[in-house]
Amino acid sequence: QAYVTLGSAYVFDAVGGGDPSLGSPPTTTMKAVANCHGLPHRMFRRRLQSIEEIRDALISCHRSLRDMNPDSAVTFTVSPVRHWKDGPANNSRSKAHLVAAAHDAVEAINSGCGVDYDDYDGGSKVEIRRSSSSSSDSSPAQAVQTKYLPAEYFPSYEILLDELRDYRFFDDDMLHPSRVAVEYIWERLLDAHFDRRGSMSSSSSSSSSKVGGGGGSVDEIMERVRAVERALAHRPFDPEGEAHRTFLHRQLEEMDRLESDAPTTICYRREREEVKGRLLLGPR
Repeated sequence: QAYVTLGSAYVFDAVGGGDPSLGSPPTTTMKAVANCHGLPHRMFRRRLQSIEEIRDALISCHRSLRDMNPDSAVTFTVSPVRHWKDGPANNSRSKAHLVAAAHDAVEAINSGCGVDYDDYDGGSKVEIRRSSSSSSDSSPAQAVQTKYLPAEYFPSYEILLDELRDYRFFDDDMLHPSRVAVEYIWERLLDAHFDRRGSMSSSSSSSSSKVGGGGGSVDEIMERVRAVERALAHRPFDPEGEAHRTFLHRQLEEMDRLESDAPTTICYRREREEVKGRLLLGPR
């Protein structure tokens, strides 16, 4: 599962050709940049991307992700963080472009799955009923097929603005969600993609992949994952001591158990290499 979060529809284009400060007009060739690299402001032009432009970029992004992993499912969402330097009107305009483009991209991507988008409610799967020609009844039998969609939209922006709808759910800067709001949106995301009793609704598979097994429910698995994250972030008093080496070996064992309990969703390859690198320091 891949998540693509959109923040702002405003971009900076690198302007080729002439130098506006000298009165020479720029060429029509422009390309959006991710970083100005300290270059003068006159070499860039700020603009609002169109809905169609953003939609096409998201479709291209989805295609690239699927090229890397054909089984991956992609969830698009719009960040609820306000870009107040654009002003309230331009911030709303920017977010509106992102929301519309994300929905258009999801519709375009899923159109090849045999899904009637009018019946799509924004979830990761949809039941498609097809008439069965073998039925002798006046009303044809309905064969129900569950389709797991390659793309979906998660309404994190709408949850904060339309469900919570109160400044107490914003941080002190009045721009970022508060800790309570973040936890609320996180719980909604879990409810959307997981069966909290133990199985995950995977958008990329035709059947639910069991998360837990001997490890328990999804919530229990996630608490164990958080414990490993806290352990890896721990700064030991004696990083080369035997006690810390024993601690690291326990984390490796827990990683193995978690990967065994949730083989399709958890991979600790990078973290395992990091821990093994620490163990190479050896005892003093």
